[in-house]
Amino acid sequence: MDDDDDDRSTVDHFISHNSNVFAACLDISKAFDKVNHYKLFSSLCKTGVPLDVVHVLINWYGKLCAVVRWNGVCSNLFVIHSGVRQGSTLSPSLFSVFINVLINSLYNNGVGCRSD
Repeated sequence: MDDDDDDRSTVDHFISHNSNVFAACLDISKAFDKVNHYKLFSSLCKTGVPLDVVHVLINWYGKLCAVVRWNGVCSNLFVIHSGVRQGSTLSPSLFSVFINVLINSLYNNGVGCRSD
């Protein structure tokens, strides 16, 4: 069974139980750029990642700075407070932990579509 069949089964289940079904789409194509570092580290702690690992990541991400060059002119150096490193093999895992904490929070608060 593919994902489309799973989605259809969920919709069919709720319709057959006389429930309204609402759908929403979420474009997370820029999501890696929007991950707040403080919330990321908090999420890692909540999921039981060892504090030594979290401290290494805090140190690593705490040193992220950038400049913007436009028409040959560079901006002042600025600190980056959000986003996971593009191209890093660790970034998808970090994002996954971050988003799973959010999903679990929604579930625990009774928000979302589910059959109990």
